[in-house]
Amino acid sequence: MSAKRLLRLFPLPCAETGLNNIYLEEFGWHRSDPDKPVVAANFVTSLDGRIAVTSPTDPGMGLPDSLTSREDFRLFLELHAQADCLVTHGEYLRKLEDGKLGNILRLPDEPEFSDLYAWRRERGLAPCPDIVIASSSMVFPLPSSVKKGSTEQKFYVATGKATDQALHDPWHRRGLEVLQAGSSFAVEGGPLVAELARRGYRNIYLVAGPKMLHTMIRDRQLDKLYISVSHQLLGGMDFKTMLDGEPLKPCRLRLNSLLLDKSSDNGFGQFFTSFECTYDE
Repeated sequence: MSAKRLLRLFPLPCAETGLNNIYLEEFGWHRSDPDKPVVAANFVTSLDGRIAVTSPTDPGMGLPDSLTSREDFRLFLELHAQADCLVTHGEYLRKLEDGKLGNILRLPDEPEFSDLYAWRRERGLAPCPDIVIASSSMVFPLPSSVKKGSTEQKFYVATGKATDQALHDPWHRRGLEVLQAGSSFAVEGGPLVAELARRGYRNIYLVAGPKMLHTMIRDRQLDKLYISVSHQLLGGMDFKTMLDGEPLKPCRLRLNSLLLDKSSDNGFGQFFTSFECTYDE
C-alpha cells in the first residue's frame, strides 16, 4: 500500500500524497491540555449513510463487504496504533465469538503493518492498546483470540452503578477490573473518560459503534471524528447509520483534512475525512 497515491483536497493547496502515515501523529500527540484524554472515533459509510445493513447470512446488522477496502483498513490501523486504550462493547465480542467479525482489538501480526508496531515502540507504547468493554448486562464472552498473547494488555469492563454487583464477581475472578462509569445501567461518556484519565490513559479510540458514538457526543467527550465515505449507494430498509439515539445538541465539526482515493481495491472511490469536534456552551 505504500505506493498508493491520494489527492489531498484540503487543506489547500491540492497535492498528491501517499496513503501510508497520513493519520499518524494526527490523533492526540499534539494536545493543548496534556491532562485531558483525546477521544477519537472512526467510521466507514456509503454516500447514503449506511454503515451496516442486513444480509441473508446474518439476521443482525453487518458491515457490507463492498464498504471494506485495504485503504480504509490501513487508516483505521494508523489510528489504532496511536491509542493507549480502545473502547469496545459486549455485542462486538459476541459476534467475534460467533465468527461473524474479525479481531480488530490487536494490530495484525503481518509484515505489512510492522511499521505501526515500530511506531509504538519508538514512543514507549506497549505492542497493543489496553481494552475497555462497555456493557450494561455484563454478559458476554471473552474470546480466546482476544486474550491470546495479551500478557501486556490490560482489560476492563465498564458498566453503570446500577448494575447488580453479583455480575462483577465473575470478571474480578478473571482478573478484570470493573469500572463504574454511569449513574444507571448504561455507560456514560463523562464518567468513563474520567475513570480512564485517572488511570493515565491519554489517547482513547472508540471501536464501539453508533450507540457509543452518541454517548460520547451527548456527553461532549468526542474530540476527533474520522469518516471514510465510499462512493456507492446501498439503499435498503434495514440499516444503521453512525448515530443511534435521541436527538443531540449540535456538535460542530471543523474539517481538518479531506483526501480523495479515486479507486480503492474494492473498485469504488472514497473520501477520507477528519474533523475536530466542538460544542456550544
